[in-house]
Amino acid sequence: MGKGLRLILIIIVIISIVFLTVFIGREFLSKTDVILSVETNKDNYRVGELVEIKVSLKEGRIIFRGTPIAIIFWGRPLNGRDIAIQLLGPGGVTLYVDQGKTDKNGETIFRIRISDTWKTGTYIIHAVTPGKHITKTFKVEKS
Repeated sequence: MGKGLRLILIIIVIISIVFLTVFIGREFLSKTDVILSVETNKDNYRVGELVEIKVSLKEGRIIFRGTPIAIIFWGRPLNGRDIAIQLLGPGGVTLYVDQGKTDKNGETIFRIRISDTWKTGTYIIHAVTPGKHITKTFKVEKS
């Protein structure tokens, strides 16, 4: 990529950020906020496999919040905070409920083995901490 093209791309990015800030953004260089995230070790599972659910809680600085995007710089992990999860199977049946505290990395991990009584379909994880709620889905497929 030539220097001229690179300069044009940089100018476009700067103009885009200014546009988003002025016309779409609600807050720029916002205060810190608690960011809750949840991830699984896989997106699709089979009977007998272990689902690892990692819930993270960090304090981050949101430098731009608009509709529908937000730009976040991650901050420090939040240690010793309460986290609860609920796992719903197809049809909304609760299969698992647990709670834990975040470690020094702001994380807690829940492990659930998929039994042969689980149905195929989409499962929903609800992760909550005071003032925050997030969901994540995964699928269970036939063996």
